[in-house]
Amino acid sequence: MFFTGDPSTRKRVDLGGRSTKERDRQKLLEQTRLERNRRLWVRQQNSAALKIQLLKAQGAPWCKASWSLRRNAQGEEANKAAVEGLRNLSARNDMKLETWSEQSFIKNLTSVVTIELLLPVYAMICFCLSIRLDISVNVNFVDELSMVFPEEKPVGSRMELIAKCFRGRRVVEAERCKVREKFFLTYGQYCQDVDRQCFGPDSDFLYQLLFFFNPRYVADFSALVETCRLLLEFVHDSAGDVVSLFAGMEYSSKRGLVEYRIKSLAYACIRAIYENRNQLKDQLFLAPEKSNQSANVLLEAIILLIDLRLPWACNTVCYLSQKNMYSMFREIILMGEKNSQGSAVIISSLERVLARIISHVDQASCTCSNSDPRWSFSSQILVIPFLWRLFPHLKEIFAAPRLSQHYAHQMVLCVKDHTNVLPADISSDFPSYACLLGNLLEAAGVAVTQPGSFAWAIDFATVATFLLQALPPLQKSNQGDSTMGEDEMLIGDELMKTVLNRDLEQQIFNALDPRFLLQLTNVLLGGISPTSGSSKGKPDDNEVAAVGAACSFLHVTFNILPLERIMTVLAYRTELVPILWNFIKRCHENDMWSSLSAQSAYLPMDTPGWLLPFAVFCPVYKHMLMIVDNEEFYEQEKPLSLMDIRLLIVILRQVNPTTRDSLDISHFVEASINVLAWLLKVAPVLWSFCDKRDKDSNKSQGIASGTTSSDNVQLQMHFEVKKRTEQHLKCSIALWQILWLNPMATPNFSTSADGLSAMKRQPIEFLQHRVCVVASELMSQLQDWNNRREFTSPSDFNADGASDLFMSQAMTENTRANDILKQAPFLVPFTSRAKIFNSQLATMKERNSGAHSIFTRNRFKIRRDHILEDAFSQLNALAEEDLRGVIRITFVNEFGVEEAGIDGGGIFKDFMENITRAAFDIQYGLFKETADHLLYPNPGSGMIHEQHLQFFHFLGTILAKVLYEAMFEGILVDIPFATFFLSKLKQKYNYLNDLPSLDPELYRHLIFLKHYGGDISELELYFVIVNNEYGEQTEEELLPGGKNIRVTNENVITFIHLVANHRLNFQIRQQSSHFLRGFQQLIQKDWIDMFNEHELQLLISGSVDGFDLDDLRAHTNYTGGYHEDHYVIEMFWEVVQSLSLENQRKFLKFATGCSRGPLLGFKYLEPTFCIQRTAGNASEEALDRLPTSATCMNLLKLPPYRSKQQMEQKLLYAINSDAGFDLNMNVVNLIVTEFRDVGTALAYVDCFS
Repeated sequence: MFFTGDPSTRKRVDLGGRSTKERDRQKLLEQTRLERNRRLWVRQQNSAALKIQLLKAQGAPWCKASWSLRRNAQGEEANKAAVEGLRNLSARNDMKLETWSEQSFIKNLTSVVTIELLLPVYAMICFCLSIRLDISVNVNFVDELSMVFPEEKPVGSRMELIAKCFRGRRVVEAERCKVREKFFLTYGQYCQDVDRQCFGPDSDFLYQLLFFFNPRYVADFSALVETCRLLLEFVHDSAGDVVSLFAGMEYSSKRGLVEYRIKSLAYACIRAIYENRNQLKDQLFLAPEKSNQSANVLLEAIILLIDLRLPWACNTVCYLSQKNMYSMFREIILMGEKNSQGSAVIISSLERVLARIISHVDQASCTCSNSDPRWSFSSQILVIPFLWRLFPHLKEIFAAPRLSQHYAHQMVLCVKDHTNVLPADISSDFPSYACLLGNLLEAAGVAVTQPGSFAWAIDFATVATFLLQALPPLQKSNQGDSTMGEDEMLIGDELMKTVLNRDLEQQIFNALDPRFLLQLTNVLLGGISPTSGSSKGKPDDNEVAAVGAACSFLHVTFNILPLERIMTVLAYRTELVPILWNFIKRCHENDMWSSLSAQSAYLPMDTPGWLLPFAVFCPVYKHMLMIVDNEEFYEQEKPLSLMDIRLLIVILRQVNPTTRDSLDISHFVEASINVLAWLLKVAPVLWSFCDKRDKDSNKSQGIASGTTSSDNVQLQMHFEVKKRTEQHLKCSIALWQILWLNPMATPNFSTSADGLSAMKRQPIEFLQHRVCVVASELMSQLQDWNNRREFTSPSDFNADGASDLFMSQAMTENTRANDILKQAPFLVPFTSRAKIFNSQLATMKERNSGAHSIFTRNRFKIRRDHILEDAFSQLNALAEEDLRGVIRITFVNEFGVEEAGIDGGGIFKDFMENITRAAFDIQYGLFKETADHLLYPNPGSGMIHEQHLQFFHFLGTILAKVLYEAMFEGILVDIPFATFFLSKLKQKYNYLNDLPSLDPELYRHLIFLKHYGGDISELELYFVIVNNEYGEQTEEELLPGGKNIRVTNENVITFIHLVANHRLNFQIRQQSSHFLRGFQQLIQKDWIDMFNEHELQLLISGSVDGFDLDDLRAHTNYTGGYHEDHYVIEMFWEVVQSLSLENQRKFLKFATGCSRGPLLGFKYLEPTFCIQRTAGNASEEALDRLPTSATCMNLLKLPPYRSKQQMEQKLLYAINSDAGFDLNMNVVNLIVTEFRDVGTALAYVDCFS
């Protein structure tokens, strides 16, 4: 209640009348009534303001007109615009203004036009007249108007004009009633007295009917239906002669009158159906044969009146368009569609009307001016859901070349102007733009097959791009992904509530099928040569427009449809890759990227033009590289030559800047000039050639006579380099430039639940992000091909910008440098990434040591002859933290005796090398080897070991331990893994080009099938594969029901890749999965993703070329009297230098416990390699001792031998006897055979110590 008084202050006074309680109640009721009225008024004002603001946002022209009218009340054009604007306002907001009574007129008028947007009173009165209000003009009405619009108070002659308007309106209504009565008396209630002459120009029949006709009056409606029925009969009787029926024999002299009557009659028929659409909804979609129905009679009359052969057809259709006939037809169709069942056989009268109307623009005689796009066929009819189901014949008409081009171009103009011309959505799950897109795509499937559809294809691709981008996240594109990123939560209710109708979504998906994309791409790019040599000039405007439209459409499509659905078609059945590459190269050479931005409706003017072509070229070419075979890539050089691929790599990677401060072009230019200066100094041949040039040539070129020819050439080349460098910097993509030097501040799109929502919010930022991603993926793919067979230097993939700033940031999560390592690691040289990996491991160790003041020291006794079984039973139970800690090993020999020596790290090195050698031995049955002796999991391991999956998990942990300790203990193991297995550590998928390393024979057979020229179905192949493991053959289907699916020329590519997938991925999936789980216990996935498979093999095994002896000598310490220039040391290095590669590796294993040098060089060997002098007295007995080592300390104990021969003999004996750990038990085992007693042998060894 709104009463706020304090009841305690009330006084009860008996005055003989009504009590105070009654007075309080009456007062409270009055206050409540006033408050209710006030709130109602506020609500009306707010509602009106919201409607006005909505129309402002939609760019309604009547708003501007109304303001101009306020400034100039005498402006006739402004008055007309204001009146028309109010009509549109009532139509848009479903205001039934014609139902207002006199008493409610002023109140409702204020709800339409607020004080904030005052329309002049004259426009209001004109509007009232246009909607046929019956309002009496009196003083109270004028006073109320003056109170509502105090700024526009009507006075003087203006008031007289208003009164005249209303008096005239009432007179006209009265006159219409008189004419109606006269009409029915003259021609009958059902027009039974109408003959052929009544339609002539001299008859008042049509004049009277059209004057008083009101579609809401039943009598008027019946009269119009009977008139149309008679019209159809008379025309039929006269063999279709419509002109003579309306104009007689003198059409030219009666043309104006006849056309006016035809226009009015056609419009009256449309209005009659529109106003009575609810009663006629069952008749709207009937066949023309049922002509007795009222709706059919009216529609057939319209068809007759707008026949394209008639002289007034164009003017009539243009008049109807200005009367917003498409808006009325839209409401008619929506009302009747629920009772309709579209048929390709039955063509309804309504469909014929629409077909006749839209077809007139295809006529050469059409002179219609451009109508308001808001009320056009495209924005009113094409937004009806599933339009072609209702009118299948209309789709064929609409898809005609010139017709589809006209409407597509009309929509493009709205797109370029960013004008929203679509009507309000039918419902939330049927947004207008989505319905328009579905209908356009279905019609495009027909239009794309028509000849001469190039211009249409460009306009269609432009319109479809914007409509696709406006779609909400589709359920089909992200099924199973229920996560939503923070960005989506911040968008508002639009993303969270807008969900397309499933049938509408299915319509869009079905229309965007691979066949349609193939046809559209061929139409757009079919006129462009895919051969770079045939067109080296600048691309013309048509080519730029075609590439821009195709790339923008495909870019948006890639983020909507599943890529596997369309990529194979675009890669293999179109010339998309070579055409785009030819275009890219020519734009790059001629500096034409700005022209693409200027002509593209998708890109703003200041956006780099290369974004769109590369957004499409990179993913399609990447997909092609997945399915192309080695012969096509290396020998046939398809689709791109190796030279073009080298150029592509240069364009994609960084140009040259080295630090963030080097973004300025001048830094790079000066660096290039310095290189040029060096080149000039070392090229005397060039100078001698230049000195022979005529001096007159210098004068003619304006060069000073005191300069030499070499100076002139240097000066000219200086400016040439500067010019080309600036051009190259401007045109190049430069991933390093984008990712590191000049990144765009964009959200983290990778966390979005759907790329479509990110593309909708920030299209240009998302486009640049996508280009970086797909270009990085393509570069990674090209690097894999280069690793298989080198066609360019591996350093060509690296940028020259891994500065100290980059290295310091790379270790920190969520930094730019760290993101580059995840997205484009190939830009950073391998040594730099290895150092970062080393730092990451060191940080992990430090973190573990911080958690535990002392590393958990786990000691295990391992039998040498059961090393794998003992290690599996003991180490496999360790927790993750213990595996990262220090592990110490004590070996037990075959006699059950613990071997001598304390494990300071050296024995653990020996243990790791021995266990990996035993576990990965093919004789053990867990692994097999390829023809190149590369290891991969044995698909039949389960037939040999019951716990084979647990063993693979354990071996994954062991390999991770090798990498974990490699940077600190120098542990490298000689295990050559197959590339397709190493890719599983990166969770990558293997493709056909990886098959030669596993099964070359099967690969050759598949390539034979791929290029087979005959009928493959005659080979009797089916989608099955036979596995043969240890003599047991099993048959597996490659597809469900594959036993009954024959391989044909159409599906042979699918068969080939399914076979490759089965051998490379499916057969070893369980083994690889368990191996990966064990591996990731110690090594994070992000760390491994920095390296490709070839580099990962280097991390595990080091270089196969041996170690750098000079590097070892440069990082060696000496003790016990030795120094670098000591004669024994010089003699020692000469001996080591003369050893074979195998013996050098044995020496390194003897001294450090590992036969491979540290990955980053001996500078990183911990502790540093040291040579210590022993046998200080240099007696003959002392010099007979062998060299010994302490591998835990990387220490070599070397007696001062007197000759090279003696040193070489002793050293070879020691390293080939596996001597280490101060003559370990392997040497004891050799002595046992002599003494026949272990104790005596150990005593004998002690005397050597």
